[in-house]
Amino acid sequence: MKACQHPEGGFSGGHGQIAHLAPTYAAVLALSLIGGEDAFDLIDRTKLYTWMMSLKQSDGGFLMHHGGEEDARYFSPSRVEVEIGLLIAQCPWLRY
Repeated sequence: MKACQHPEGGFSGGHGQIAHLAPTYAAVLALSLIGGEDAFDLIDRTKLYTWMMSLKQSDGGFLMHHGGEEDARYFSPSRVEVEIGLLIAQCPWLRY
């Protein structure tokens, strides 16, 4: 999974691909299910948050990726990713 983490903070569908909201959603949920320090440390929460906020549009919708389509339905996956990241950051006991 580490090979799919984009330097901007999101995850891609494969090594060297662009960061995309859908694989980021899947990666964050998968790492949350795995749990443990190694899994949670893989998520660069600061970069993930910055990348996700760069996808947010003024009308409340989100782009799936930079230069991609916009849809308000993409708010749900992005909200889940942010909430999991914040929960992990605020509750250290969830990291193990």
